[in-house]
Amino acid sequence: MFKKSEKSDRKSVPVWPFLIVGAIIVITVLVIWAYNDKMAYKKSGEALGPVAASEETGNLEENVYYGVDENGKLLTKETANPELYVFEYADYQCPHCGTTFPFMSSLIDEYHGRVALVFRTFIMSYHQHGNAATKAVNAAGMQGYWHEMAMVLFEKQSEWAITEGNAGAITAATFSKKLDEYFKEASNGKGDLDKFHEDMKTEAVQKKIEYDLSIVHKLGIKGTPTFYIDGKDTNFTSVEENGFKDTFRKAIDKALSK
Repeated sequence: MFKKSEKSDRKSVPVWPFLIVGAIIVITVLVIWAYNDKMAYKKSGEALGPVAASEETGNLEENVYYGVDENGKLLTKETANPELYVFEYADYQCPHCGTTFPFMSSLIDEYHGRVALVFRTFIMSYHQHGNAATKAVNAAGMQGYWHEMAMVLFEKQSEWAITEGNAGAITAATFSKKLDEYFKEASNGKGDLDKFHEDMKTEAVQKKIEYDLSIVHKLGIKGTPTFYIDGKDTNFTSVEENGFKDTFRKAIDKALSK
């Protein structure tokens, strides 16, 4: 006699709770990894001073401003001995960056080599000339004029940095011509313009941009300008010169006193 097949009384277990738990575990692991990566970076020497040139940076040194000595003479890597580095993450087309960069440079001058500024770029996607401007400054830096070129670009923002779609915005071709003018001014006519053009196109310059952006992502920076002092994000509320300098002078003095 054939037996009829018996259906199991057990109900099938739904899969979705396991999927939810699995997703939560994955997200938690990713969050912990990102946090630890950020903390590891902050605790590393890389967060407290400029990194050495490497393949990761396109074999380019960091853009560092060392200020001036007591006699007003420009200091260099060889003549300065910084006890503290201020890190700035900025975009050359950012209006507030243009306002505060001269203030920070002037503040660095006050310390006569005890404090230096490390400048890294964080290009906003909606700034149509941000990438070209960054390449130009890095290329100028390869001839020793990064700070001078940065100052000129920031000082002349009103000529080129108007956002696309607004009255007064310029084309990429027009901006390219202006970059030539700015480089001549920054180098006081001593720079090699042909080399400047070639260096802007190099993989080295592009890698430096990508390196800066990788640090921005590690630190979770969201806007420009952002300043780090002694491994900490230093908030400021004023872009007026006296208020800005007062905020950062206090933060610098506190870090130096440790």
